[in-house]
Amino acid sequence: MTATGVNNYDDDMDTSSDGGNFAKIEIFYNKSENVIVQKLYKNGYKNNEPTMINAYDLSKKKMVDGNIGRLYYDNQPLVYTWTNNTVK
Repeated sequence: MTATGVNNYDDDMDTSSDGGNFAKIEIFYNKSENVIVQKLYKNGYKNNEPTMINAYDLSKKKMVDGNIGRLYYDNQPLVYTWTNNTVK
């Protein structure tokens, strides 16, 4: 995940005022687009709707600009899930 620039999941899961305050992060890999998609869920999320979605193009070595539609991650393999088990 170092290639994406998003590799400090400890900070993302930190619930203090200066932390990311995420409850869950899901990582998907879209092989046909060669893209990693991250779905991030803030503490208190509802209906399994992510707070934010971002994507990193491994071929271009940069973040994907614009809207990240469902085609990027629906029916793609879930590679990893981080879950904050210490939510207050």
